[in-house]
Amino acid sequence: MQQKLTICVPSYGKKIRNQYILARLLNSFLKLPSDKFRVIIFNTNDPLDDKVTEGYNKLIQKFKTRYEIMQVTVLDIQFLCDFLLDKEFNGIAQRLTFKGYSNFRNIMLVVANILRSKVILMIDDDEVVENKKFIDRALEFIGDIYRGKILYAKTGYYIYEGNGYKLIQKSPIKRKLWLKETYINEALEKTIK
Repeated sequence: MQQKLTICVPSYGKKIRNQYILARLLNSFLKLPSDKFRVIIFNTNDPLDDKVTEGYNKLIQKFKTRYEIMQVTVLDIQFLCDFLLDKEFNGIAQRLTFKGYSNFRNIMLVVANILRSKVILMIDDDEVVENKKFIDRALEFIGDIYRGKILYAKTGYYIYEGNGYKLIQKSPIKRKLWLKETYINEALEKTIK
């Protein structure tokens, strides 16, 4: 039996425009079998913006009848931190913050684990799902033995309109001479081949 997938979506909703971007992603989930996944929207605004939170709540209501969906805010994380501090898990509580990309990715893992998720998928709010078999492909091989080890995680790549999977190299001046896109494209090319 396949595990139910928890799709974690960080959203940076300081502008109303971001809610339209998020709506596009949530709408793309409608083509997926609703019994195979749930969605957690991580409202990363810190400090919390009540208008944005309310906008997300209204958006979430539109999809609640179609699939399981919820929002996590900085207040929820503060509640969790207070609980952890009360139980003397100070080190963990101090690391749960929406400040910094890696920190809110870690929050997603913690929250999904609290909800007893066996399989977690992270997808940004500015993406869309086009393949009806997206969940099956995401879950494929997870938990299987590969080269004598259990496969716990895997990753994918973006497909950009008009550019395939390759990133467009930004100027070295903007990148301060670190050509990130070049190195990512080289790694993707090796992996895909």
